[in-house]
Amino acid sequence: MDNNTTRNYATNEEGFHDPDLERNSDESYLRSSGQSSKPQASIVRSGQPSRVDFIGKRWTQFSLRVLVLVVVVITLIVAASFPGILPKEDIECIKDVIFEFTWKVNQFFDNNTSSKHAFMIVCGLAMDITVLGGLLTFVFKGKTWRLPIVMTLFYLTRLIIQKLFLMKFPEGYLWDNPGFPSLTVPYGKTNDFFYSGHVGGAVIMILEFRERAKEEKHQWLIFRILQAFAIITVILQILLMIFLRSHYTIDLFAGALAAHYFFILVSDWMPFINTVVCRLKKKEDRTSREEIKSAISHDTFTEDYPQDAHSPLMDRDEEDEESQYFRKHSGSSIN
Repeated sequence: MDNNTTRNYATNEEGFHDPDLERNSDESYLRSSGQSSKPQASIVRSGQPSRVDFIGKRWTQFSLRVLVLVVVVITLIVAASFPGILPKEDIECIKDVIFEFTWKVNQFFDNNTSSKHAFMIVCGLAMDITVLGGLLTFVFKGKTWRLPIVMTLFYLTRLIIQKLFLMKFPEGYLWDNPGFPSLTVPYGKTNDFFYSGHVGGAVIMILEFRERAKEEKHQWLIFRILQAFAIITVILQILLMIFLRSHYTIDLFAGALAAHYFFILVSDWMPFINTVVCRLKKKEDRTSREEIKSAISHDTFTEDYPQDAHSPLMDRDEEDEESQYFRKHSGSSIN
């Protein structure tokens, strides 16, 4: 029997497969064919990371951290040593470069009121659909209280800031009433610049639809479509606010960042909030059960059903006793 046959049929004297004999036959086969057994061993161990690979990965991560540290330190040193790179222009109050870049569009809407109102109506409808879509999904498909809590914190903080800090109306302010009502967009001249509720509200809906798409596996496509529509709404709101000068550019960035921050904050609170809600729900259910038991008290029972009459509750108890008796005896007969 040659080596190849021994390698394929490595059995012991009793006829059972023996791994040691097969391994020895493999080594003898490799030596007879002029090959080495060491590459074969390395192939077998190739699926497991070696200590050298592990140390190399740790050094790579450490090197990246050191590189980031060096870049941050150099940036801080340059900013402190060369303050000329920071703006020093003395302005009257506020300078918005994006306003200066889009002054022609602002002038166009100033001269074309009908186009301005049409653009406002379209953006208002998009905002209504986005916000109402998020609220309806919360009412009919909501599993947590994340969305109302985020919106409450976002708009309450915005209201407090607007009571404490006011800005002057920018030049070219064109925000007015287009003559078509909106459920979520307030029209008219108002000094509520910082931060933008239009952009922030739409960003909240983007984040909510994204999380709902992850939670609702069988309806993920619907929420992805709503998320895409909310993204379009954010873009429209940004263009509308800039073109009509109803918000400064900083208001738009701050609105998006505040919305994202409050969404992350409330998401971290949700385990605690869900626990509190579950406890309140259990307490409410316990109270409801106690009220039901008190309603079916002895006085109510005897008033509705005389002592010599049968009631549905008595019949149900008798049926339960009969069914238990039948299950007990049928089980004993089978055994």
